[in-house]
Amino acid sequence: MKGIVKTKPTILGFGFITGQDGVDYFFHRRNLPADLAFESLMPGERVSFDVTEHAVNPRAASIMRADDDA
Repeated sequence: MKGIVKTKPTILGFGFITGQDGVDYFFHRRNLPADLAFESLMPGERVSFDVTEHAVNPRAASIMRADDDA
C-alpha cells in the first residue's frame, strides 16, 4: 500500500502513516529497512508499506520510500 508519513517519528521509536485508504497506521522503527534512517522520515513524505494485523489495530511494516513517479 502507499501512504504519507503523518507524524514525525518520536524519540520513543514510533510514528504514524496515513494510508491511501485513509486509515492511520502505527509503525515502529524496527519495521524500517537498515538503509532507511528512522529519523530521516518527515511528515508529508510518500512511502509504501505492507499492512500487518495486530491485536489492537493494523500496523505498517516493510516501510520504504515511494518512488516519486509511482
